[in-house]
Amino acid sequence: MEQQELKFSLAQRATKTQQLNTLVSWLKGKADWQSSSAITTALGLHSRTIRSLANQSDGLIISAQGTPGYKHITNCTIAELEMVMAKLDHATQELAKRVTAIRKRYHARHTA
Repeated sequence: MEQQELKFSLAQRATKTQQLNTLVSWLKGKADWQSSSAITTALGLHSRTIRSLANQSDGLIISAQGTPGYKHITNCTIAELEMVMAKLDHATQELAKRVTAIRKRYHARHTA
């Protein structure tokens, strides 16, 4: 059973790598921001998959909450990159606050 799971995991990883390479190449050929619906129509990827691939792209696929979609880094202006980095920094700070609040409640619950 472990052998089958390993084979599935390797096949799944290869598929994700292929999807990532396809998405990166496709975006590189597009000068404008591409919405997830446009990517879904063109490449057949689910919006969650697109988001996951962007997170795994090692900075090649640019996106953040509040941007018009996804863009290859080579097609971004300096202003766009600075805007996305600021949005991601803000989101990181908000998540850190959330973790701190949860941690406080966790400790209060388990030390009482």
